[in-house]
Amino acid sequence: MVAREMRKPNSTILAVVAANVDVQTQTIFGLCAETDRSGDRTIGIVTQPDVSPERAPMYVDLAIGKTSIGKYKYPWHVLKNRSAKELEARTDMRSRNDEEKRYLDEHPWNQIPQENRGIEALRKRLSERLFGEAIKVFPELATQATTKLSGFQRDLKALGGENRTTAEMESIFRTATKSLSKLTEAYSKGRYEYKTIDFESSHAIYLRARIVDQSELFYHRIMTEGHTWSSHIDISAIDPDSDFELSQSNSLKATMNKRKPEVMTREAEIELAKKHLREKRGNEFPLTWDPHHINEFFWKLSREWDGIASEHIAKVHTHCESYFHHATHLSFRPSASKDPKPTFTNHADVATRYFTLSKTHLKHRQDDAERELEKIESDRQGLQTNFNRAYKVQYRQQKNERNMQKAVGAFVRNMDPAETNPNTFAEHQGRQTLEDQVTEVAEDFLRAAWIHYKVIERHFLQDISDVPPEREAMDERAFKALVEEDRGLEMQKAELKDKIDTLEECLEILEPYR
Repeated sequence: MVAREMRKPNSTILAVVAANVDVQTQTIFGLCAETDRSGDRTIGIVTQPDVSPERAPMYVDLAIGKTSIGKYKYPWHVLKNRSAKELEARTDMRSRNDEEKRYLDEHPWNQIPQENRGIEALRKRLSERLFGEAIKVFPELATQATTKLSGFQRDLKALGGENRTTAEMESIFRTATKSLSKLTEAYSKGRYEYKTIDFESSHAIYLRARIVDQSELFYHRIMTEGHTWSSHIDISAIDPDSDFELSQSNSLKATMNKRKPEVMTREAEIELAKKHLREKRGNEFPLTWDPHHINEFFWKLSREWDGIASEHIAKVHTHCESYFHHATHLSFRPSASKDPKPTFTNHADVATRYFTLSKTHLKHRQDDAERELEKIESDRQGLQTNFNRAYKVQYRQQKNERNMQKAVGAFVRNMDPAETNPNTFAEHQGRQTLEDQVTEVAEDFLRAAWIHYKVIERHFLQDISDVPPEREAMDERAFKALVEEDRGLEMQKAELKDKIDTLEECLEILEPYR
C-alpha cells in the first residue's frame, strides 16, 4: 500500500531515516529509488540526531550531499525528536521547539543550512513544496472539475433539474392545465394544431373528428337498426338521405352491437296492425278506432332506440376519455423547442394522476347524459303529440298521394264512364268492403307512427374544456399529492446538486491558476 502511494506522480515522498543506525542499512533508499528514480519528488529527513552522536558526521554528510547515496532534487532536512525524558515530562510544543533549535544550532548539525533544520522550517518547506506542485496541476484539475461539473449538470437536467419550490410547482401546473384547456377548446371544435401533426388522422387526439364519426354512426344505426321491423308503408324511405355514404369506416361500425329489424311485407305489416286494432277495441263506434293506438305502434316500432342511444353515449364517453388521456400527457410533457417550458421531472406521473381526476368529471357527464336519455325514453313511452304542423302537413300529403294512386287505379280499370258509379268506384279504389276500410285505417295508423319516428343526437362536448379540474378546486394536500415527485429521485437530485455546488466552489478557487 505504501509503495502504491509512493508511485503516484503527484505524491511527495518523505524519506525518513533515523541517525542512530548505520546509514548503509536504511531500506528506504532502495524503495525511493524504485518509486522515484529521478528523485524529483523525494525529500530526505534525518531524525533522532541526538541518540548516537558518533554517527552524527555521517548523517551530516548525507544531509549536505557529500555521500553517494540519498541524492535528491530537494535538500535533506533534520529534526530532533523529543527524548523519552521529555515525553515522560509531557513537554509542551514550544519547549520542544526551543530545545530542538538549541541542539541543531550546535556543531556538527549547524553545518546544515538553517532553512533545512527544525520542525518549523520543515512545515514551511512542505507547504511551499505542496503548493508549488499543486499549482502545476491546478489547470488540469480545473479541466477535470469542469468536465465533471458538466456531467453532473447534464445528469441533473435529465432528472428534471433542481427540486422545485411549491410556488414553482404551482406555476408549472397552471401553465400545463391552461394549455390543456386551450387544446381541448380547439380540438372539440375541430381546430387542430401543429403539435399533433405526427399523430395518425384516426388518432383519439382529434376529438371532434371522432365524435363526428360516432354521431354519423349513431344516426345511421337509428335509421337502419332503430326500428323493430322494416316498414313498407311509408311512401318515402325512413331515412331521406339513405343514398349518401357514411364517412366512417366499416371497422367503426363493427365496434357496436348490430341489431337487425324484422323484415315484413307491406301486407303482413297491415295485417298485424289490423289484428291489433280488432283485438284491442274499446267503446268506439263501428269503423272508428281510438287514435291512441298510434302510440302503441310507435312504442313497438321505436323499442330499440334506448339501447342504441345508450351505446352511443358509452362510445362518446370512451372517445372523450381517450382524448383526455393523450391530451393531458401532451400538455404536461416537455416541449421540443430550444427554450423548453419548465415542467415536472415526473411529468408522466403527474399527467396520469391529473387524468384520473378528469376521468371522474367525465363519468359525471356520462351519468348526466344517461339521465337525459332516461327523460327521452320516458318521452318516447308517453303519448305522441298530433298538434304538430310538420306531422299534419306530411300526413295530409301522404294520404293525398295514396288516394290519388287508388283513384288512378280505379279509372284505369274502368275506362267506361257510363258504367262508373259510387260502388264500383269505391270497389276499384279498395274501399268497398268493411275489410277495405279497416285496412286503410291500419295503414293510416302505421304511417302516423312512422311520422312520429324521430331522434335527436345527444353527446357531452358542450364546455368540455371545463372537465379538467382547476387548481382552485384542490386543497394544498391534494395538490401536493398530485405533483409529488419520487422520494428516491428527489434524493438523487439533491446529491447531484451538492456535488455541483462543491465543484463550483473548487473552480472558483482554481480560477486564478487556470
